[in-house]
Amino acid sequence: MDGHSHLLSRLAWTTSTAFSLLYAATITSLKLSTCFSATHMCSHFPLNTKSFNIVLNGWANIIGNPRNAERIWAEMTNRGVSHDAISYSCLISCHSKSSNLTKVLTIFRRMKKLNVEPDTKVYNALIYALGKAGHLNEAINLMKTMQEKGLVPTIVTYNSLIKTLCKAGEIDQAKHILHQMMEQRGLVPTIQTYHPFFRVVTTADRVFELLEKMKSTGCSPNTDTYIMLIRKFCQWRQLDNVFKLWGEMKPRTEEMLQAWFSGKQQTSKFQSTDGEVDPVDRTQPATNTKLEIHKKSPQEKDFRQQPESHISCKFHLARGKANDRGSVQGKKKEKRKLER
Repeated sequence: MDGHSHLLSRLAWTTSTAFSLLYAATITSLKLSTCFSATHMCSHFPLNTKSFNIVLNGWANIIGNPRNAERIWAEMTNRGVSHDAISYSCLISCHSKSSNLTKVLTIFRRMKKLNVEPDTKVYNALIYALGKAGHLNEAINLMKTMQEKGLVPTIVTYNSLIKTLCKAGEIDQAKHILHQMMEQRGLVPTIQTYHPFFRVVTTADRVFELLEKMKSTGCSPNTDTYIMLIRKFCQWRQLDNVFKLWGEMKPRTEEMLQAWFSGKQQTSKFQSTDGEVDPVDRTQPATNTKLEIHKKSPQEKDFRQQPESHISCKFHLARGKANDRGSVQGKKKEKRKLER
């Protein structure tokens, strides 16, 4: 019995435990066959639509593997497990991310033929797929159809449309969708809402105006936002604005790194692999966990701070190679003379 099977045999099985294990199997190195072959799960908790959907969502959306998602779909059919709206939304979303519009529409038609009522997630995936393929009018009309059926568009719906419209150069229409989202629906924009607008702005004034609007709505720019804008200003050769954004970004980056290191210290306590020793002693509390960082020697620091040292090293290295080649050629000439 391997480590995972031993763990399964010791768990006090509940429905939530079984579902949590299936979900964990899709996002960790735990093999799916371990879950499927576990005697306790198969006997006490038969795999139904809900449990299969957890695994299907893992392959379709978390890992993003259409082939294995189709395998789970076929396994559901073979076991006589019915597909519900969540199952269809997982598969449609998977193929929409891989830009397979034909497959998306085929699954959607099959869904309607079997009288499975599509939910908001299904429409979101369809709108994303249509927009990504450049079918703007169809994507907008589908959102109207969605509303006519009593389904309320979410922030994901609006973000998909805004991204599509900005990419197609329909900036005014994208602004109209943003206004409709905020004023009529009362939805708060996210980072994904503003990034498409940043990608199409052409002036520095417009960039900072959009940044202020973004902050006023309670949506703070993240590191990706700053990096994208810094690259844009570098292309425009506006170094003053580069340093201005860098000054805003630096404190946030330090906070992010500190949070990441503290989170890494907490999670590393519970991470282990078969045949290896845990990197952190389990008997010690998390507060005593220290992150060892390699400190550079003064020579290394001095070398990195003086770029001319790099040039000098490269020069001497090239010169040494040239001398070696010269000496070899000289020996060959002497050998030829002796032979003559």
